[in-house]
Amino acid sequence: MTTLLFGVCIGGPEAEKRGSVESPTLMPVVLYHGEDMYRLRRAAERLRASVVAPEMVSLCHRVLRTPSLSALLEALGTRSLSFGYSSLLECWGLTLLSEKPAGAAEEKQVEFLKSLVEELPDDRHWLVVQPKLDKRLGFAKWLTGLSGTTVQEFKQLEPWKVEEAAQLLLQEAKYLKITLLPAAASQLVDIYGTDLQVLATEIQKLDAYTGGKPIEPVHVDTLSGRHHNLFQLLESWVAGAARGPLYGMLSEILHADHPQRVFATAQTFVDSRFHMKWLVTQGVPSARIAEVLKKHPYRVKIEMEALAGVPLERLRYLKDMLVRYDWQMKTGKIPGDTALEILLSC
Repeated sequence: MTTLLFGVCIGGPEAEKRGSVESPTLMPVVLYHGEDMYRLRRAAERLRASVVAPEMVSLCHRVLRTPSLSALLEALGTRSLSFGYSSLLECWGLTLLSEKPAGAAEEKQVEFLKSLVEELPDDRHWLVVQPKLDKRLGFAKWLTGLSGTTVQEFKQLEPWKVEEAAQLLLQEAKYLKITLLPAAASQLVDIYGTDLQVLATEIQKLDAYTGGKPIEPVHVDTLSGRHHNLFQLLESWVAGAARGPLYGMLSEILHADHPQRVFATAQTFVDSRFHMKWLVTQGVPSARIAEVLKKHPYRVKIEMEALAGVPLERLRYLKDMLVRYDWQMKTGKIPGDTALEILLSC
C-alpha cells in the first residue's frame, strides 16, 4: 500500500495520480507543532489532500477541535465506513500535549488512548496539530517517541532569516500555481518581512494583477505601493512636514497608482509605526520589537530613529483619520484623491 506524505495519496495507483513521489513515508500518526499557524494550516491542508479521496470526504474525514478525552477515544475507537479508502482524523489542539492528566480517571483513559493509537491500521491516520507542545509531559514524550509517528515542527521565522523566507515563499507560490521569480520573492520579503501569511496574501494580489503571468520585481514595485516616492511621502506626513511639497508628491503618485491602494498602504504604514511607537513607550527593547514586528533589527533601528520626534497621540490620530476617510471614499461620499488631499492637512 502506498503511504507518502505531502505528495502521494494513499490507496493505490489511482490515488497516486493526485500527487508526486518526493515525500517521506507517512506513518499512521502525524504530529505538526509550532508557532507558525499559517504553515501549520497549510501542512494540514496538504496532508488532507494526500490522504482523503475527494469523493469520500464525508465518510473518511473528521475534524475535532480541542476535544475531550472521551470524544477522542470515541473517534479513534469507532471504525469508519471507508469502503477500502484511507481515512483521516484531524485533532486541532490536544490538552494532553500541554497539560498533565487531571487525576487517576484521566490517566486510565490515557492508557486506553495509547492502546488505540498503537493499533491503528495502515489505512487510518490521525493528524494532531498542536501549537504548544511540552515534550516533558508523559503523553507528549510517548507520542513523539512512537515508531509510528511523523513529527514536524513549524517555527515562526526570525526576522533576519530572509533567504529562508524567500525560499518558503517560492514553494508556496508553486503550491498556489503562481509563477514567482526569485528576485521578486526576495523583494517581497525585504518589504514585508518573514511572515509567510502576509507574503502569501501579497503574491495572490500580484497574481491577480499580472493576470497569471510571472511576477517580476517591477510588478512588486507597482502594486505594493512601497516605491520610494510614497514611502517618502508617508514618512514626511507622519513627521508633520510642510504641506506644500507633500501635495506635489501626492499628485505624482496618483498618476501611477490608485487612491485605494495608496490608502491601503498608508494604513499599513501608520499601523506599523503606531505599533512600534507603542512598544517603545512600554520600554520594549529594539531586539524584541524586531521579533514582534517580524522585521530586520537594522530596519527597526532606522524606523525608530525616524519616529523619535513623533508623539504616540499623533500616530493614533492619523490611524483614526485614515479609517474615517477610507470609509468615506469607499462609500462614495468623497473622491479618493480629495480624501488623500484632506488627510495631508492632518
